[in-house]
Amino acid sequence: MVNREKKYSVFIIVISIIFFASAYVMFQQFFGLGISSYTVEILAAVLGSTVTVTAMVIMLRIQRRQETEKEYSSKLFEKKLIIYEKLLTSIFEMDDDNIISKEETDIVENQIGVTALVASSTLVALLSQFAYQLKAYGVIYKRSMTSDQRRHFADFVRDEISGDRENCFLAKEKTGNINEPITYFVTLDEIVQGMREDLSVVEGAVQDRLEYFVVLSYNKYGLIRNPSIVDSPKSD
Repeated sequence: MVNREKKYSVFIIVISIIFFASAYVMFQQFFGLGISSYTVEILAAVLGSTVTVTAMVIMLRIQRRQETEKEYSSKLFEKKLIIYEKLLTSIFEMDDDNIISKEETDIVENQIGVTALVASSTLVALLSQFAYQLKAYGVIYKRSMTSDQRRHFADFVRDEISGDRENCFLAKEKTGNINEPITYFVTLDEIVQGMREDLSVVEGAVQDRLEYFVVLSYNKYGLIRNPSIVDSPKSD
């Protein structure tokens, strides 16, 4: 639809240019034939009105296209929020019971496929590698990887980098230290940051803040009251 609008606007501009050029030639001919000034003024008024109408048509078309694109962007933004929220919720729920099952992995994989419909190419690349890590190792965080998994991932990274970098499983935007292949691991924080940047309305970076609280186990220090009543009297 947008391309059709653009083609139509170009068509109007081309026709207008041809018309104005023809009118200019006609004026030159009229002056050369000694046409009265009154006739010339009438023709000039007609030409001026035509210019004004044409300019208004072009401006209205441009304004309509801008409003359409604005409405589309607004609806797309709302849809992205819904899809991203659903995907993150599924990822967080996967490790609530400290076990990542195949069924949970399948759900996240399918939701990543849906996310690819609206996400930027950068975010899709990160999600693609994240899905690979999840299906190959069954982990969300690199801290959860076993020694064998780390060795396999290291070999995987080296093989991918030594091959065609443009056509590999590693996200193109993901860089790291080849001497420490684990740095190529796509983290949950990077996924969330990719979503934030794709939405284009949030500022700053999460900088590993998400995994910081996720790693903390409930009542790790044994300081939570039982029951933990809101605004309960303080005790020494």
